[in-house]
Amino acid sequence: MREVRFHIHRKSAFAGALLPYRMYINGQYIGTIRNGKSLDANVPKAGVYYIEDDILFSRNAVIYDNGLSEYSVVIKRAGGWRTESYNEFYMEKGNVLEQLPSFHWEKLFELQQSMSQSERLLALSVEFWMSAMDDLQEILASEHLFEIIAALQTIGAHKYHDLLLKIMNDDFGDVRFPLDDNQIEQMQPKIEDANRAFWKNKGAEAEFRGAVTNFLITNLDASGHVFEGIDQS
Repeated sequence: MREVRFHIHRKSAFAGALLPYRMYINGQYIGTIRNGKSLDANVPKAGVYYIEDDILFSRNAVIYDNGLSEYSVVIKRAGGWRTESYNEFYMEKGNVLEQLPSFHWEKLFELQQSMSQSERLLALSVEFWMSAMDDLQEILASEHLFEIIAALQTIGAHKYHDLLLKIMNDDFGDVRFPLDDNQIEQMQPKIEDANRAFWKNKGAEAEFRGAVTNFLITNLDASGHVFEGIDQS
């Protein structure tokens, strides 16, 4: 298998200094970088490389393969004074830092009728994860619940797909979904148990990240398909 080498340097910064960055390329964990440190990793050669830290659906970088055997990436921390701090990604070219394009997930934070099928599947994946981060009841009460379940299966997140169905069938029995406010109030103990079961499954989380990333980069690289979320300026 052909590989390319990534050298990733994290610039020293006060904002977020104590936070280790767990880095991923194309959905695969490659190592952790601390403030002011660097990381080297070999990854399988691909048409596009999607780089992100541990926070799903946040700041990222998209690199289109141009035949190089090594890519040098610099992460700089921006913001953090009166606003939330965030990462920016740059390609190191000699003495020049060139900011990398990124996939703008915020474009998919709300489902729109005008979305393509691929965009809708990604938007449903975003809704699933953001809702789960709040509380599993947000998913179980979502008007898009069954669409979300189908989307998980389509993108290849089979463990979360199966886990959601198991929770709904085994823990809630004959309850009608999506849940309404009265059901949520009455079933808090069951919902709390379901939340614990959901977050215990670390393998499902890793599979979900990989599935979403693979679906994203497959569509990024597809001929004639353009996501509005990509900023290539």
